[in-house]
Amino acid sequence: MSGIPGRARPFVFLVCAFGALSLLTGVFPWHSSHSLLFPSYLLLTIAASALKTVLPASEGTVSVNFVFFLVGVCNMTISETLALALVATVVQCFWRLDLRGAVQSRLPLAASVAVAGGCNRLLSAE
Repeated sequence: MSGIPGRARPFVFLVCAFGALSLLTGVFPWHSSHSLLFPSYLLLTIAASALKTVLPASEGTVSVNFVFFLVGVCNMTISETLALALVATVVQCFWRLDLRGAVQSRLPLAASVAVAGGCNRLLSAE
């Protein structure tokens, strides 16, 4: 964590800790509702994570995998949705990236996705 400013380190640590807790409580025990649906969505999500879309009148890009997150929230279990979101985030973070310092700067992003999935679990009635 040498590349992270000293005042931000407690925040990054808390986000990573809550992300790990959310991931562990959401994924374990694993429950899959459809044996063929999840692997097909996982492959589509991995392919979509490598794509970026430029919106008109916008300076940044938008990831296409947002659609698969919504489908996961609506049609899949929390275990499957967290797995989709985490795999998509990891692929998106490390696709065509120089790996120097990449892990410590991308770990909080993956953890925040897991926290968002955990919040989805708390707010939805599963």
